[in-house]
Amino acid sequence: MDLRAALACREQIGQANFDRYYSRALSLVESLKIERAFRLDQEPGQLREKFGMTRFGQACLLARRLIEAGTRFVQVTWPARSDDEPAEGPDGSWDTHRNNFPMLKKWRCPVFDRAAAALLADLHDRGLLGRTLVLAIGEFGRSPRLGSPTTDNVGPGGRDHWPACYSCLIAGGGVRPAQVYGESDRFGAYPKTDHVHPYDVIATIYHALGINPATEYRDTLNRPRRLVEHGSPIMGLF
Repeated sequence: MDLRAALACREQIGQANFDRYYSRALSLVESLKIERAFRLDQEPGQLREKFGMTRFGQACLLARRLIEAGTRFVQVTWPARSDDEPAEGPDGSWDTHRNNFPMLKKWRCPVFDRAAAALLADLHDRGLLGRTLVLAIGEFGRSPRLGSPTTDNVGPGGRDHWPACYSCLIAGGGVRPAQVYGESDRFGAYPKTDHVHPYDVIATIYHALGINPATEYRDTLNRPRRLVEHGSPIMGLF
């Protein structure tokens, strides 16, 4: 939150309330319990290896430690920027406008699969998965045809941005395991059955948290807003 936003927030909710919320937020940052969660060296070496000694793998292990310490929301972001040129190595970009399949097969998918599987297994073993919703998703998919540009930024063996059809992984938090929801056409280009909009995914997250996604609030101009403007929870997941 920048200074202008903080001042606007303080004016809206009142100085006393603002100071109370600010102190609560600061106490989380200063908490010794949370500080200890960042000490990955306290974990057995065998478990750290299970997640993978990569930036993403160790970030997933840190996510588990933060959840175990009581953190309510954790976001793990892939270490490379989305617009970096994809390069060999465990921490490179997913932005495969070039050399898509060799890069995914050798580097991206093995790193992700190892860390994500370890995270889910570790949460389950510690009795945390049932009350922790895990969501792995990007902002779009990849074009179903290699080297077929929708922009001028696709090279040999590459795939372009493709928002019409892509998938995500959802686990824990009451979601039934071992299921596939929805289906694309045979090209992976467009949804065929049970298509889902990003709004539906957001509504599903709120539902899993016990929050009605249709809840309304008032913005700074006193206009009614919904937590999710459109869409509904994907009840078939539960």
